[in-house]
Amino acid sequence: MCRMGLGCYLKTIYSKKYFGHSGKNEEFELIVNFSINDGSGCCIFINSNYVYPLILKLQNEFLK
Repeated sequence: MCRMGLGCYLKTIYSKKYFGHSGKNEEFELIVNFSINDGSGCCIFINSNYVYPLILKLQNEFLK
């Protein structure tokens, strides 16, 4: 997970460039990634703590 406040990151996932944001607070975790090439992507929000490994698995399934 990236440590940041406001703003986005650029990341390569499965050879495609994405911009996104991730975050968490008490009882909530999220990740948002969208392709800079075609706009495809995913948003995953989970109302729970310590689920980032699950979020990454879901993201990888959606972005394959």
